[in-house]
Amino acid sequence: MHLKEKKFLYLTEEQVFNFVEELHNGIKIKMFVGFQSNKFLDFQKDLLQDFVAELKDKITDDTSDVDEVKNNFEIALQNLNVKLKAFADKVRDVEFF
Repeated sequence: MHLKEKKFLYLTEEQVFNFVEELHNGIKIKMFVGFQSNKFLDFQKDLLQDFVAELKDKITDDTSDVDEVKNNFEIALQNLNVKLKAFADKVRDVEFF
C-alpha cells in the first residue's frame, strides 16, 4: 500500500469525491479527492462537480487530439483553482489546491 493510499484510509465516504466516467473516443475522466475536514464539504464538492461538468462540455465527440484534451483540462483546472482561492480568501480557513 502506498503512502498516499494510507492517507485516505480513514476518510468516511462523505469526505471523498470519487468520479469515473468514460467519455467519447475512449477518453476517461478519473478523479479522486479526499477532504480532511467536513467544514464546507458540500460547497467544495459542488465546485468539483462544476469542474467535471466544464471538462465534459469541452470534450465533444470530435475531440481526439491529446493536446486539445490537455489544454481543456488545464483551463478547467485553472478555473477551479480561481474559484477555490476566492472561497478560501473569503473564509480564510479552507486550503485550496
